[in-house]
Amino acid sequence: LQNERLSLKRVQDRIIHLLQTEGKNGGYELSTSLKQLARELGVTHEALYRGIATLEANGKLIRDDRLFRLT
Repeated sequence: LQNERLSLKRVQDRIIHLLQTEGKNGGYELSTSLKQLARELGVTHEALYRGIATLEANGKLIRDDRLFRLT
């Protein structure tokens, strides 16, 4: 799954893939820092922050502290 995720070009697609494949009960609980998550996704932390903000602005993601949910 990690190789498949890293082959995706857009950060938003990598985030969605992570939530769909690693999430449970419709959500993904962050167990590390966002900087560590960015490393796991193969992007900079700035790109991850922008990707999360874009998904939230488009109504595709709800973030509640350390819990992420797709809408």
